[in-house]
Amino acid sequence: AASIAPEPEPVVEAPAPVAPAPAQEAPPADDQPVQWHLTAMTKNGAAQQIFPATISFAELLIGKYNVTGNAGINTFSGSVKVASSGAVTVVRKFSATKKTGAPAALAFEKEFLAVLSAADSIEFGERIVVTASKLNATLVFEQ
Repeated sequence: AASIAPEPEPVVEAPAPVAPAPAQEAPPADDQPVQWHLTAMTKNGAAQQIFPATISFAELLIGKYNVTGNAGINTFSGSVKVASSGAVTVVRKFSATKKTGAPAALAFEKEFLAVLSAADSIEFGERIVVTASKLNATLVFEQ
C-alpha cells in the first residue's frame, strides 16, 4: 500500500513594508559607471585561477579615468590615463583596503592588483582587456 504524504502547510508572507518616497531621484543609470566582471586572467599564456572580481571606469576628463572595484575580498581604486591607441599611464597608484581572507583569495588579489598596476594597454569594447606586457599577463572583463 502506498502512503500519501500530508500536504505541506501554505507559507504566508507578511506584506512588504511601504518605503517612503525618496527625497530626490537617483541619477540616471547612464551617470553610473558600468561594473565589469573578471572572466579570465592569464600569465605567461596560461589561464590562472580567478576569484570574483569587478572593475568600473568613471571618465573624469577625456581619456582620464577613476578606476574602482573589488578584487575578491578588498576594494581598490586608482586613476589611469588611456590614450586613443589604448596605451595606459597610471596617474594615481592603485591602493586597496586591507581585509583578511582565505590565503588563496589573498594570493589572487595580489596578482590581480599587480597586473592592474603594471597595465600598459587597455582595450575597451564588448569586453575590456587589460594587458601588463612586462608581467606577460592579461585581465579580461565582461559585463
